[in-house]
Amino acid sequence: LEVFEFPNWEGFGLLYYTFRRVPVVVRLHTSSREAQLIDGTGDTRAARWDVWRERKLARAADALVTHSAAHARLMAEELGVDTTGIR
Repeated sequence: LEVFEFPNWEGFGLLYYTFRRVPVVVRLHTSSREAQLIDGTGDTRAARWDVWRERKLARAADALVTHSAAHARLMAEELGVDTTGIR
């Protein structure tokens, strides 16, 4: 195994990162915050946990990837990461 890839919303990604033995790549999809806004789930403890976990994993990842430059900018702003680190 040379690399392990997780989607940004996958909770196991952060757990795996803690015990990793290979680089971790996070594929950025619709963010947890955006999904919460779409679903109208509101500001709950679980919602805040999802956003925190997603940001933590994105900041810890060895690489971030997404489908477009526009999405990279949106996710960089939301997750507090530099756009130059997203491919």
